[in-house]
Amino acid sequence: TTNTDMTLGDSGTGITLAGNTTLNTGSGDLSINGVLAGADNNDSLTLNSEGTTTIGAAITGITTLATDSEGTTVINANVSSSGNQTYNDNVTFNGTRELTSTSGTVNFASTIAGTDGATDDLTITGILDLDGALTNINDLAVSSTSNLAANVTTSGTQTYTSAVVTDGSRTLQGTTVNF
Repeated sequence: TTNTDMTLGDSGTGITLAGNTTLNTGSGDLSINGVLAGADNNDSLTLNSEGTTTIGAAITGITTLATDSEGTTVINANVSSSGNQTYNDNVTFNGTRELTSTSGTVNFASTIAGTDGATDDLTITGILDLDGALTNINDLAVSSTSNLAANVTTSGTQTYTSAVVTDGSRTLQGTTVNF
């Protein structure tokens, strides 16, 4: 734990994990600015920050990704894992983003929101487990089962291509909601 800001990589310098990795910044911010990849597709990544965690470059080749419940996570790049992605803190994202879990779940334990509500599109390739409200995005597409324990509000289309399971009464609001 550093309690200071930590920045990894830049647009020309990627990061390769050499094993299961936990990054702790305490009260500092954490920024991933270079493409981050697991060395052997068998590495987990845990991001802990009471400040802002910014995923500014693609993350690929990892088994799992988890954030702590403190602070916020900003997703400005695509994330791909073979297992679960668990975002325990509030999440915002910018632009068109794809979160892929080939054999796990993409879980949002808290809220998730786009930055402008007009150009922010989110694609979940895998199972979605939504425990916090999803708001301020344009289009949402989910390719597998959706477990919705919170409301979903989009300014555009919501597309669910597999089963949708709700936890109680939920509101799905958008211009079009496709099942």
